[in-house]
Amino acid sequence: MAPIDLKFMKATNTLIAFILALLYFFSSCDFFKADNGPLSADFIVKGKIESTKNNQMLKGIRVEMKQVQATDDGQTLTNSIMTAISGSEGNYYLMDNHAFPKDNAYKIKFIDPDGVKNGEYVTLDTILVFQNPKFTNGDGSWYKGQTEIQMNVMLKPMK
Repeated sequence: MAPIDLKFMKATNTLIAFILALLYFFSSCDFFKADNGPLSADFIVKGKIESTKNNQMLKGIRVEMKQVQATDDGQTLTNSIMTAISGSEGNYYLMDNHAFPKDNAYKIKFIDPDGVKNGEYVTLDTILVFQNPKFTNGDGSWYKGQTEIQMNVMLKPMK
C-alpha cells in the first residue's frame, strides 16, 4: 500500500472546510430559504359604470384590464389579465393577482357588447396607473397584500 501524501490530505481538508462554510452561509441567508418566492401583490380595480345621458347604471358592459409594460427597446407590451361584465347596478370588479409590488399601469377598456339591447355606448379606453401603491393584508413574507382603486366611469351613447 502506498503512503498517503500529507500535502494532498491538507489541501483536500481545506477544500472540504471551505465548501461546508459556503453551504452554512447560504443556508442562513433569508434570500435562499424555500419559503421565500418572488414578491407578489393583488392590484384591484372596481367601480360603477353609468350613462352620461340619464345617469342610469349600465348592466352588461364588458370591462377588460391589461397590464402595460415598457420593454428595453421602448416598445409597449400588454398582457391580457382579466375581463368582467358589469352587474345590474353597473358594478364591476377586476383583479391582477400575479403582479409585482411596484408601480403598475393597466389599460382598461369598457365595451358595450350587446348592441341596442341596453342602448349602444361608445367604447372607452383609458390607462390607469398605480403610483406608490399602499398595500394591506400582506403576510410579512413574499405576499405584500392588496391595493385597490375605485374607478367610476360614464359612457356616452352612440346617438
